[in-house]
Amino acid sequence: MNRKLLVFAGLLAAARLAAAFQTDPVFSSNMVLQREKPIAFFGTGDRGTTVQAEFAGKRAAATVTSEGTWRVEFPAMKADKEPLEAKFDDGKKQIVLKNLLIGDVWFCSGQSNMSLTVGRKFILGSTAKDSERETAAANYPLIRSAKQVQCVSHGALLPARMAEKTWTVCSPATASSYSAVAYYFARELHKSLDIPVGIICAAWGGTRIEGWISREGYEAADLTKELGQINKYTMTPAQEKEAVARSEKRYGEEMPVFMRKMESLRAAEKASCAVYAKADFDDGAWKPASLRSIKGAEIRWFRSRFTLPENARGKKLRIYSSNVPIARGFTVWLNGKEIRNVGAGALDPELKLSIVLPPEAFEQTGENVLAIRAFYCYPKDLQRVNDLRRYICLYDGRKKSLTLPWKDCTESTLTSGKDGAILPENHVLPFMNNQFPCNLYNAMVDSWTKLPIKGIIWYQGCANAGDLHYLPQHRALIADWRAKWRDPELPFLVVQLSAWGDVNWEKNPPREVRAALTRDIQMRLLDIDRVGVICTIDIGDPVTIHPPDKQTVGYRLSLEARRMVYGEKIASQGPIFDRAQVEGSKIRVFFTNVTAPLKTKDGKKPGAFAIAGADKKFVWADAKIDGKTVVVSSKKIKEPKFVRYAYIQYRGDCNLQSADNLPAYPFRSDAVKYSLVK
Repeated sequence: MNRKLLVFAGLLAAARLAAAFQTDPVFSSNMVLQREKPIAFFGTGDRGTTVQAEFAGKRAAATVTSEGTWRVEFPAMKADKEPLEAKFDDGKKQIVLKNLLIGDVWFCSGQSNMSLTVGRKFILGSTAKDSERETAAANYPLIRSAKQVQCVSHGALLPARMAEKTWTVCSPATASSYSAVAYYFARELHKSLDIPVGIICAAWGGTRIEGWISREGYEAADLTKELGQINKYTMTPAQEKEAVARSEKRYGEEMPVFMRKMESLRAAEKASCAVYAKADFDDGAWKPASLRSIKGAEIRWFRSRFTLPENARGKKLRIYSSNVPIARGFTVWLNGKEIRNVGAGALDPELKLSIVLPPEAFEQTGENVLAIRAFYCYPKDLQRVNDLRRYICLYDGRKKSLTLPWKDCTESTLTSGKDGAILPENHVLPFMNNQFPCNLYNAMVDSWTKLPIKGIIWYQGCANAGDLHYLPQHRALIADWRAKWRDPELPFLVVQLSAWGDVNWEKNPPREVRAALTRDIQMRLLDIDRVGVICTIDIGDPVTIHPPDKQTVGYRLSLEARRMVYGEKIASQGPIFDRAQVEGSKIRVFFTNVTAPLKTKDGKKPGAFAIAGADKKFVWADAKIDGKTVVVSSKKIKEPKFVRYAYIQYRGDCNLQSADNLPAYPFRSDAVKYSLVK
């Protein structure tokens, strides 16, 4: 995919000059246009021709420029629920956009928690809770959605690409594919404001913030680390194409040689492992598959035993993984029969697991055994292991998934140099992937900045968790997008990371985790005017990084928007740490945003508090609400100095909240010196 996009990007300039008469891809029937801002339509056509436009009873005209572009502008309008038409004519062709509404448009971006859909069926970690009920009830014709295709571009700015080809009208037939956070946010705003709401979703799971910022954004923020990367790989489209072809050729030649070396060095082990593919092999001694580090290269076996659910029996089924390669090479057996083999020199598209099998390939009522022998190398392959063990599943045509339980066993390892073989370089060049600076902005954001919008909601941070550099990066992103949309006060609403992962806190002392530091960094963004941060620490999940309660996320975002953007006098933020005061063997915590006595969500005493002395060795503590403050203590700490709240992974009892039922934000009194971060 990346290679095709790079070639496509190189052809854009030439294609634009010869483009047929059309509106820009951001426009289509069913869209929402931003109210109270001038309404512009633009596109491409034959140079020198005149474009006549008609919209909302008014007319405008423009001449196609020497670059093959045209633009017409109409006066700003108030919100309008009545469908409108826009007509454009160049004398040879007429374009009609139908069912247009005037309202508020929000750009919704980030990583997987933003891209996670409402869904038709609830699947933990993949769709939002109550999917069936929510989709069936999603009859909101005044809510419209545009979903940007996930793609990258290095250097060239790509036009918008919508997954559904056009904006869609919210209904039970369409809402399942909507970003759950964006949809629930839009639904709450629509109910509150009684106006049309448009959502543009441009999100990609697992992406770091680096890819979402433009080159100009990095230059303005003087982020030298990223600028160094960008400058290192600045090249023409032709040079990019040549570099990719050269790298793929080298990889295709070197990897098979490396694999033969590895196989020969471990021939004895391989022979002893041949039985792992057999259906009757006893894998009782194997442990559940886990995410272990890889040193050098590794061959790992995975086995899964499962029985088909009744609704899948007698049907053609697909063995499927997430949309990324599961290994550098692999062989798959079902019930002892080999069904797929992909060599280690293959490129990414061939390494994605998707196999359709007839009913007779499966034991319909008995036990089935799926075995996979997979080859890994390079640090990034850890993610491939993660994808295989977590996401491989079966589904029929209706996508009713059966997630498989996995056990694994390491067959052999080979360390580069030590065992007499040198690991080939990765064929994926740095500038090709979605983590490289600017690549996502170029392909998924820039084209949308030509449309006026009301604001931005942003849910990202997991991929950058624990990195102090995330603070200047995030500040750069906000400034960059405001500059690109030509609106220095453009509202920016951030979803603070929720909690996930059971850390067995009852037996273990408090320990710092990367996500907690990122939540703290996100709170620093409140120093920027017209930036809001909503707390989700209380609605996390011990199992998945994708908490299913996206309704609450959307609702809290809407509260923040209604207060900060729409001027309503409502509570939208819970208690925020102000200061800590030592009182003998106790610490009293003071908060802002508190106008009435504090309470807890479940009526129990406050949980998730920890304190420490000067040595910063934290222990879990007892906490008691005292009016608008919380008093924290522990018999283990006689002279407390520091206090923390919810500065952990998942605990399940982050229950402190305001009288308005809004959760207290996680905090630490032993603050990081962010002024030193470059």
